Amino acid sequence: MTVPRGRGAGGPEIDRDILRLMEDAVVASSLPDLQVRWVGPDGRVTATLGSPRGEGCSGSESSRLERACNAYGKPLGRLELVAGSGGGAELDRLADQLERLLIHLLKARLEVDSLSAELALMYEELNLLFEIEEDLATRPQANGVWDQLLERIARIVPARSLAAVLADEASGRLHVVAAWGEAAPGSITLEGSWTEKALREGHTHQFTVDESTEVGREGFEASVLTEVLIVPLPRASRAEGPRGAIVLSDRAGGAFTASERKLVEMLAQHVASLVRGLRSAELGREMEIARRLQRSLLPGQDPELPDLRVASSCVPAGLVGGDYYDFFKTASGQFGVVVGDVSGHGFGSALMMATARTVFRREAERADSLEKILAGVNRQLHADLQAAGHLLTLVAVVWDPSERQVRFAAAGHPAPLVRRRGGEVWTLDARGMVIGLSPDAEFVEGWAPMEPGDSLVLYTDGVTEARSPDGCLFGEARLRAFLADKEQREASAWHNALVSAVDSHRDGREPDDDVTLVVLEFR
Repeated sequence: MTVPRGRGAGGPEIDRDILRLMEDAVVASSLPDLQVRWVGPDGRVTATLGSPRGEGCSGSESSRLERACNAYGKPLGRLELVAGSGGGAELDRLADQLERLLIHLLKARLEVDSLSAELALMYEELNLLFEIEEDLATRPQANGVWDQLLERIARIVPARSLAAVLADEASGRLHVVAAWGEAAPGSITLEGSWTEKALREGHTHQFTVDESTEVGREGFEASVLTEVLIVPLPRASRAEGPRGAIVLSDRAGGAFTASERKLVEMLAQHVASLVRGLRSAELGREMEIARRLQRSLLPGQDPELPDLRVASSCVPAGLVGGDYYDFFKTASGQFGVVVGDVSGHGFGSALMMATARTVFRREAERADSLEKILAGVNRQLHADLQAAGHLLTLVAVVWDPSERQVRFAAAGHPAPLVRRRGGEVWTLDARGMVIGLSPDAEFVEGWAPMEPGDSLVLYTDGVTEARSPDGCLFGEARLRAFLADKEQREASAWHNALVSAVDSHRDGREPDDDVTLVVLEFR
């Protein structure tokens, strides 16, 4: 049997899968005069198969097939069966078969369409992410990411107003850091707002604004709001990324769809992660600059003196630290060494260390004794240390070659150790109040004779408080025993052996504190 194909005059081409159903129905039917027609949603016949010589099928069969077709979710049209008289039972059977086949076909079509839409959305998501990351690679500033994000969301989501808002934890206000469309930069009171609720609960809020909706705190005009979508930026803790949200409003065409909501949530999560990374990278760059700056403030190399050898090092526990040492000359031209330790770790301690170095150098140029130098440093730094919540310990020694003695003074710092040429180890009686406790603190200068072959060890508590994997401290007793139990060495050999001993004691454990060590060998 030849099955004619066709389309209605001026009508759209028939769906191929439905046309195949029509062909199968004509071929399989026992009715010799069956005709199957496809009527489009506009009421025009767009395809006709078969050769009828009778009347159309009953209304129930026609409407049943029309309902099956329109179950697709949009009006496709309808199938009509036409046959001669006496074909009622056969038409019923054929209509049943076609109804089941149509439902199966259109259900599969819905699944394919849904998958296609999901794939298209995934493509849009990946494309947006790629574009944002590409922009950030050329302009790596955390603040610029929000403008890029809103501009790209606006391409897909038909909202007339978009805003990125970030919270200031201290003031309790949300600041609009980027805006698109009718949203304007400004600030929003955090307390009691819809955005605050979304941030507190940690999930997306979507609602329709009407006259009873309180939106004044959100910072937008209620008259222009219809649909609102608030997507909080995800973060695991206070320290992990910005606190804020993406706010979309006044969607053209009704409520925000589930796919639009999913898209914004995904972008918010990804961009929050990007901003965390950018801020971490920016902080890393700043800390690297601080590390280089701090290293530049330490002596570049150990001095060479005719009657004194020096070996020194300062290793911070992190990128920057609060330890420091310096070489200086007194007003009378004598060589001196100072070792200091600012409490705490990180950038604040490093900044205070740099300030202490400058102040100490200035005092050393004009004071005629170590006790006056420490008193001057204490007076000048007391207020700054109190404000910053830091304290400073110092120990300083000056070598007087004409008298072959060292003068020393300390401010709450571990006392230097003297190792005599024969192996005897004893502690200099260097005592004094920590810098920053009292502006009127007084300090005492002492002196000790030094013979050729004697050594003097200055250090910070990062040496004695270094811990082994089981938590045991290196301790001053171990340090003294190490110095007493070894053969005579030069300054550099003593220094390197002590550093190795501390490292071996930690046995791979990360240092808890900065480690500074200066060894003087008298000749």
